[in-house]
Amino acid sequence: MSGEASFAHEGLLISILVPESWEAEEISPEYIRFFAEAQKEYDDYRPTLSIRRGEPAGAGEKWFEEFCLRSLEKLEKEYREFKHLYSDRFPLSSFADLHIAAYEWSPEPDRIFTQIQAMIYHTRYNFYLINAAALKPLADIFMPQFEQAIRSIRILPERR
Repeated sequence: MSGEASFAHEGLLISILVPESWEAEEISPEYIRFFAEAQKEYDDYRPTLSIRRGEPAGAGEKWFEEFCLRSLEKLEKEYREFKHLYSDRFPLSSFADLHIAAYEWSPEPDRIFTQIQAMIYHTRYNFYLINAAALKPLADIFMPQFEQAIRSIRILPERR
């Protein structure tokens, strides 16, 4: 990603590398959304990446694995014309486990989104839900940017 900027957020306890052209909006102290530049050829639509921090509903690697599977099953049931593209799991440099799933779906005829849902299980008190979306015609541009940004996430230590 050329022209990237490091963004750190104290409420989320993360740092992330995003393209310089993206704008950040704090929804709450533990929820932030990044907006890519407006896409003029698509009525100024703006691809987005959001990160929300909370406490997980369970603990441990087995719970996280089952939670990720159930989340994908839920998306498949609830999203119209759902198509799973791929899933991956790996540790971040901060030793937190990241699960990432990419998929397509269509909220209405002739409008298809390509999305990523990622989850980071850090501790039994610290969990992240990340969602990124772009219209399918923009997927080749934005999906690699989303994935690179998500993979760049670093969990920061809590200030006491």
